Amino acid sequence: MTNKELKFVASLKRSLKINVYVYAVVAITALCNSYFQFMPELNAVYSLALGIIFCFVSLSNYLGDTQLHKCSEIIDGLINKDPELIKRLNEIKDGKPTV
Repeated sequence: MTNKELKFVASLKRSLKINVYVYAVVAITALCNSYFQFMPELNAVYSLALGIIFCFVSLSNYLGDTQLHKCSEIIDGLINKDPELIKRLNEIKDGKPTV
């Protein structure tokens, strides 16, 4: 496995954690807009539907029930079998240069 592939794995893990919060913020904003109407271009029904959808998406990401999470788990399982890959991945996560 090349360093570029290991960097991709590390960034995938980070983005999966961040996506949960992004979706939650969008869901909360849409649900608040359905009640308070601070974005008049989105009507209440559309905002409510959008908020509910993003609640389910956020919950799905939080529980780890997406294809990206499953792929990430498979990759982690393969990496955890090789101590050299674990060492290199930890160096990449810590920002240390690898050879």
